[in-house]
Amino acid sequence: VEEFMDQMHDVMAKAKDGPGVLLESAQSQVEEIQKKLEAALADPSSVAGGAGCVASWYGGEVAKKLQSFSDETKGLVSTVQKMAADVKKPMKELAEGLQKSVQQLEGSAKSLAKLPKLIQQELEGKDSPDDIAQINTEPMKKALAVGDLDGPLSAIGGMKGLLDGAIAMLRNGVAALEEFLQTAPATVRSAFDL
Repeated sequence: VEEFMDQMHDVMAKAKDGPGVLLESAQSQVEEIQKKLEAALADPSSVAGGAGCVASWYGGEVAKKLQSFSDETKGLVSTVQKMAADVKKPMKELAEGLQKSVQQLEGSAKSLAKLPKLIQQELEGKDSPDDIAQINTEPMKKALAVGDLDGPLSAIGGMKGLLDGAIAMLRNGVAALEEFLQTAPATVRSAFDL
């Protein structure tokens, strides 16, 4: 019972944190790429590596090609920002729902966990039917009066919908990031091919 409750607390903490840290990291990395692109676009000759009008012309041609990549990067930043905002609400609702359900379950679970010890204490030293008839069952009845377990457990099961929506949003965002990461190197290299 305690192990189950510990696991519920772990899930609650993870839901409260949400995927925000990972999304913020991805967003900052994409923004860093965007800054480097903007610097190259602002000074096209910086990518040419030479001097004179040929370098300036080459830098301008590279900058033209990098502009579409820059636009794609801006779109990806926007996608990650939207995904972070969209996932925040269901993760917050999940954390709040889990917290409420766990609080309701904790009292009942702790009472049930004490039951074997209570039974053992009452049976200790009793070996005749007359002794067994004198067992005080009130503490055991209190331990069994666990209240509503079905409500909190059903509420936890109902949170699947919140997770499904958040997972779908994250999968779409991760797919966009994966595609960007797979195509970015070739796109940047091709900008330098004339």
